[in-house]
Amino acid sequence: MPPSLNNLQNLNFLRCFNNSKLQEPLPDLSSLQKLSTLDFYNNSLNEPFPAWISNLSSLKVIRFDLTGVTGSLPDDIGRLTNLERMFITRNAMSAYIPESIGQLGNLYELKLKRITLSETFTMPASMGALTNLKILYIEDYEDHLDFGATFPEWIRNLEKLEDLNLQNTWLNAELPEWIGDLSQLKSINMTGSFMEGNIPNSVLDLESLATLSLSNNNYESLLNFKSHSNASNLSINISSNLLDFGSIESNLNADGTIPFASFTYFPQNSPDSTVQNHVFLNESADVQNLRAGGVNTLYQWQEWNGTYWLNVDDQNSANLNLPTITLDDDGRRFRCEMTNTLITNMTLYSEEYVIQVIIPQTFYAISDGNWSDPTIWSLTDGGTTVGQVPTQFDDVEIGAFQVEVTEVVDCRGVNISAANNTLLLVSGREARLTVNGEVTILNQGAVENKIVQVTNGGKLECK
Repeated sequence: MPPSLNNLQNLNFLRCFNNSKLQEPLPDLSSLQKLSTLDFYNNSLNEPFPAWISNLSSLKVIRFDLTGVTGSLPDDIGRLTNLERMFITRNAMSAYIPESIGQLGNLYELKLKRITLSETFTMPASMGALTNLKILYIEDYEDHLDFGATFPEWIRNLEKLEDLNLQNTWLNAELPEWIGDLSQLKSINMTGSFMEGNIPNSVLDLESLATLSLSNNNYESLLNFKSHSNASNLSINISSNLLDFGSIESNLNADGTIPFASFTYFPQNSPDSTVQNHVFLNESADVQNLRAGGVNTLYQWQEWNGTYWLNVDDQNSANLNLPTITLDDDGRRFRCEMTNTLITNMTLYSEEYVIQVIIPQTFYAISDGNWSDPTIWSLTDGGTTVGQVPTQFDDVEIGAFQVEVTEVVDCRGVNISAANNTLLLVSGREARLTVNGEVTILNQGAVENKIVQVTNGGKLECK
């Protein structure tokens, strides 16, 4: 490209796209002060992003898609106060986004999309000053874009925003309730961004919403979008999440038809988590299916036999019930397979549940002291210390001793045989005793002192 282009002082548009032979360095075109559009789409420049662009004060459109440019946006990019549209996508540029980008007050369309990055970066909060922005695409930055596990707060200021696309940015965050305040939103695309938590109810307040793309995330439930004011024109993609059948059923008509313009829910992912189910020896086990739901859902529990999953006879309820647990049950692995008579094209699976048989012990207080001190406990009444403290699965017996809780501890149950100096004291802001059963006090009427005291911000909880 010849430097003589600078002689075209009245040039308004410079478009040089789809030109693989344009490989030499670009000349400095700072003299083209009337240039409003600069378009180098799909070239092979392989040079740093031109710093002289910041001198083109009349620019309204910058397009550097697939140009092969490197480097970063110039620090003074904010000088382009007339800029309305900027496309910087699929290049080998640095992650750096200058603070001055917030000075582009007339910008209404911004698309940033990576192709290769080696460093992690953040979006400057100054982008919240782009209050005329209607279209915002920040795509495919995967784990290179650090939002701090929170949804970027500066987006809240973009009240004219109509199209929000943050797909494949690995946010690992929840969609905030304030998203409903962006009343002009027509499209939300959070595909593949590891979104989690619940979809906020405020999304239903977005009356202009026409497209909601939330596929490839970690959502376990879905709002009932049939109540949305624009439901018949709404396109929803919620595939490849962790939905149960209940969430999908609530978004279908009674006959299984779709009440929206489109509704993509197939497939759904299977959880990769394992849930440990602690069950006391000789007691029954009630395994709660965390993915149960849907009035038309059919359940079949399965057990892993070391090679494949086998159906368990007579276990066709939402939850798995096992009678008296023995030591042989330790380590058994179960999951639930779920089908649905309304949603016939999909099979769902629950988390994997592993039975862990617990043999509870009884700990006896054998001296005054702190609960967390193993020397005050024995496994026999009046016996010697065993160098252990009670766990959440163990029972505790306290007789004529004073035991103080000063930190977070728990146990299965507490039996107190009251004497004149018996005391269970939970004291201090850091102190919390959680009893997964009952606190029983025997012989309480024979003593005058308070047997159990909770003071100075301590907490005692019985479940």
